[in-house]
Amino acid sequence: MSVTGNDLLALGLPHGPTFAAALAEANRLHLSGPALATFVRAMLPEPAGRTGKASPVQGQEG
Repeated sequence: MSVTGNDLLALGLPHGPTFAAALAEANRLHLSGPALATFVRAMLPEPAGRTGKASPVQGQEG
């Protein structure tokens, strides 16, 4: 069974510059079920303002 673009969309991956590459990679790896969901979560863009870095506290110098 092949992964389709609709599968990726249903799991929350938006169309974008990496969509076709993600689809090709998911099929190359023969992903399905939980493995496909994990793959898609790893491909999701980071929410705006969330870089994973701690923000400096105002008024404190490091």
